[in-house]
Amino acid sequence: MDISRYDDFRASVRSGFSARTQQAVDEALAWAAERLGGELRYDGSPMLDHAVAVASIVISEVGLGRNSAVASILHDVVRLAHKRLSAAEFLALTDEIRARFGEEVVGITVGLANISALRLKVAKEQADNFRDLIVSYSEDPRVILIKLADRLEVMRSLDIFPREKRRKKSWEAMNLYAQIAHKLGLYSIKSELEDIALKYLEPKDYEHIVAKLEESADERRAFIARFLVPVEERLKKLGIKYHIKSRTKSIFSIWTKMQKQHVPFEGVYDIFALRIIIDCPREEEKQLCWTAYSVVTDFYTPNPKRMRDWISIPKSNGYESLHTTVSAEGRWVEVQIRTERMDAVAERGIAAHWRYKGVNQGAQTSEMWLGRLRELMEDTTHSLAQRFDAKPASGEIFVFTPNGDLRKLPEGAALLDFAFDIHTSLGATCVGGKVNGRPSSIRDVLHNGDIVEIQTSKNQTPKADWLSVVVTSKARNKIKSFLREEQAKHTRMGREELERKLKNWK
Repeated sequence: MDISRYDDFRASVRSGFSARTQQAVDEALAWAAERLGGELRYDGSPMLDHAVAVASIVISEVGLGRNSAVASILHDVVRLAHKRLSAAEFLALTDEIRARFGEEVVGITVGLANISALRLKVAKEQADNFRDLIVSYSEDPRVILIKLADRLEVMRSLDIFPREKRRKKSWEAMNLYAQIAHKLGLYSIKSELEDIALKYLEPKDYEHIVAKLEESADERRAFIARFLVPVEERLKKLGIKYHIKSRTKSIFSIWTKMQKQHVPFEGVYDIFALRIIIDCPREEEKQLCWTAYSVVTDFYTPNPKRMRDWISIPKSNGYESLHTTVSAEGRWVEVQIRTERMDAVAERGIAAHWRYKGVNQGAQTSEMWLGRLRELMEDTTHSLAQRFDAKPASGEIFVFTPNGDLRKLPEGAALLDFAFDIHTSLGATCVGGKVNGRPSSIRDVLHNGDIVEIQTSKNQTPKADWLSVVVTSKARNKIKSFLREEQAKHTRMGREELERKLKNWK
């Protein structure tokens, strides 16, 4: 397969990376092209187009480096091999990748293949568990970032998929991946995932909001121009270097507000925000942001309840900005004040710290960022936090029923625990089952992501030695209660038998 169709991508790698990275990327392209030769997407284009588009997002929009770009290019080769090859053949393939591209690339691609193998079920109440499960497969934080880029590329080309797949992928994008992107401070990815998902899940609402935004665009522009006249005059007089962006609220955010507050489009008052972005050295950031804030509030009355200072105390995901909402011409306007550096971080997540102002994306800087990302995931109290070890550190595993329902069990849980977790009668009559299609005994310990089928027999009853098999309190209590009932039944029967005998002997 001719890789010259990816010349634009190769040119972007050349412009931002070392010769060594260019060479690794070219080698990965040639190797993947050979293995994905006949594989096509739904629209008939080569499968490799998707992998290259993901790699492009990974370096230009997420801000990752060489190993991530190479892993993105190879991820479909590994995903298909994971699905189709025997264990021995798959091992041989990963050994070849290790020899050519290194250990890290293997780790990332296998993590991605594990996530792709998950059978996600569209159910609101399962979303948190699925999010945690996805992150639990990401021993290396780059896995989750590339997975987000992968899903973003899929959403951008969603039209090529069959109708039922569009809805499923949209639901996952909105409820799983956008939430993870938000957690990592990747706001532009989060908003784009949500907007595209809404377009397919609620097409009428989406079109209505788009039409309303277009209708009111001219009036909005005229209002912004009037609003900014005095502010810009004063900022120039003070000699502050700045530029202004006006940002319309994302379609998904407007829709959410309309749903929550039961208001029409016209009832959403903060449709847009103005962003004053100051260009200054790091040591002057705080002082100049507050100066700009005082300029805005000299001309317009602020709403004290809507003041947010994330410059003195940044958000845990690195977000820094001053937010205020002021009143002008009888309407509320949100004004965000930040510096160029803060704006880059807000748009692109923590990656931007290290790419800002031409900081070279070397191994050192990406290590610093990934280190910070690990800290971020560990600092937070949400259970997502504890999942960057090889296994979920909170001691939980996630196991599937054959029809895709997800159950959370403690680490070390056996097949018998799973049976009792689903239903007491299933546990009580369990004789074994199948794990990932292979026969399994009641004692077999389950692992993260296993698909478990239970087999029962009406002659089976709980045994005392089952107590040494199970680890969940639910299973333990049910077995004990059954054994107590059995004992009481035997005692009663023995008593009746003895009474009958005594009667006969008079």
